[in-house]
Amino acid sequence: MLSRTYRLKIKFSEHSVAARWLRKLIELFHQSGLRSVLVNGAAWLGQNQFVLPSCERLLILVCCLLPLTQHRSFLLILLILTAVARQDQSWLRQMDLIWFGLIATWAAFFSPRFLSGLVELKELWFGLGVAYLAKGAFSKQFVVKLLRYLVWFSLFWILLGYQQYLAKVTIPNGWLEAGQLVEIGTRIYAVFGNPNVYGVYLLTILIFARYLLIITPKWWEQFFYGLVILLGLVSVYLTYSRTAWLIGGGLLISWSWRVLGKRRWLVYLLGAALLANSTGFQVRMGKLWTLKDTTLGYRIKIWAATWQAIVRNGLWGAGPGSFRLVYPEFQIGETLAIHAHQFYLQLWLEYGLCTLLAWFWLIGQSLIDWRRNLRSKTFGAVIIIFLVAGLTETWSDSWFLKSYFWLLLGIARALPTLERTK
Repeated sequence: MLSRTYRLKIKFSEHSVAARWLRKLIELFHQSGLRSVLVNGAAWLGQNQFVLPSCERLLILVCCLLPLTQHRSFLLILLILTAVARQDQSWLRQMDLIWFGLIATWAAFFSPRFLSGLVELKELWFGLGVAYLAKGAFSKQFVVKLLRYLVWFSLFWILLGYQQYLAKVTIPNGWLEAGQLVEIGTRIYAVFGNPNVYGVYLLTILIFARYLLIITPKWWEQFFYGLVILLGLVSVYLTYSRTAWLIGGGLLISWSWRVLGKRRWLVYLLGAALLANSTGFQVRMGKLWTLKDTTLGYRIKIWAATWQAIVRNGLWGAGPGSFRLVYPEFQIGETLAIHAHQFYLQLWLEYGLCTLLAWFWLIGQSLIDWRRNLRSKTFGAVIIIFLVAGLTETWSDSWFLKSYFWLLLGIARALPTLERTK
């Protein structure tokens, strides 16, 4: 129960200044009566049978509508209420998230653009807060319920994407190379603002739909999830996102490897032949490795310039959100860019080497048991999609994807604890 008294163990020296000030703050907290108000309020939330179901319903609604709303504070508030109402204190001990945030903040403090990067630093702590609270807000049943609604709701975005394709919506020039617009016509993005962002989202929905297809015993639900997978695969193709194509191809191979058995190579060859005869595939992939007149060559120049900026800014980075300020100094030719088109290079440039290493440590800690069972593998695969997409995309520049990632990471971190509960 939250009404239990928790004693904070101070690891500092008994005579250190930090320990004395910390003890004074704890004494003031107890004397002010604020502690009893918080404890009693938390106990009431946990005992009220109406609060937890209501918070769960609202949280599902906010998660389903997350692509449409930029008021993500509702997400954080609902996670707090749900975590407190569930009255499980195991989620409070997540020092790896806190350490990662402190390392990133320390690096930002020593960077030359600390003050101008406070807004971006606040965004990082918001994401860490979402991941931190998500571990306490979800039960095993609630995880499955959320996945069902996310997959069901995704059908609206998929159908909207098809409507964009049929309407041949106008797209910015930079989304296709010269001459490709005539062959392809358009790239769908639904409500996500960018085909690459939409592609990453669709890949996560495909993984969740497959998981639900496997665990559900009802034939009509299996039919529906199979339909979502089919429509989602077509939508991934119509995004013409090469990152989504390559990751999606890897998913299909991993899913079908054991199922197809000895026939797998024949099926893969037939699938490759069909894709090779597709006009869209030929146009988007035909010049991928030539580095000339392709977006890949454009990105390589951006990566080279970003690397030069990393070398110049040393261990602590240039500061949170500083890419747009730093990049023009190292720009190669006319390769304009508002982000690095590579998550890891941009993280290194803005937060420094220590934060980049702390990031890999945090992800390793979060995925340490990801092969435990089907549910853990499902969320592990989703996180791996973000990690692979980060090689060619700065998905953290999308306010939707970074909130979505931290939420899913928090759930993935909660699964080992949830699996040990009844």
